[in-house]
Amino acid sequence: MTAAKLDDKFNAILTLELKDGLKVPDDSSASIVSDGILGSKYIEIEPGGSEDYIPEGGEFSYTQDAMVLEELVERIIGMGKAKQQSAGKGEAK
Repeated sequence: MTAAKLDDKFNAILTLELKDGLKVPDDSSASIVSDGILGSKYIEIEPGGSEDYIPEGGEFSYTQDAMVLEELVERIIGMGKAKQQSAGKGEAK
């Protein structure tokens, strides 16, 4: 990330610098994700399947905000419950 600012509606505008020669399909998405509850945040690019690419100076058409801590905790709890349920199915009763 080389720059960050807010627009007039307080949306974050981030400028990214990608490696030379890296082509990103124009239907790709960019999300701000967290590396765990207390982990750092980073921008994750999910490549699309288009044969057309985002030009230099172009924009992602789909972006997603950072997940709030409450949502992240709910997701972790849900994953733990699912793991417990699947482990319980393998036990003899």
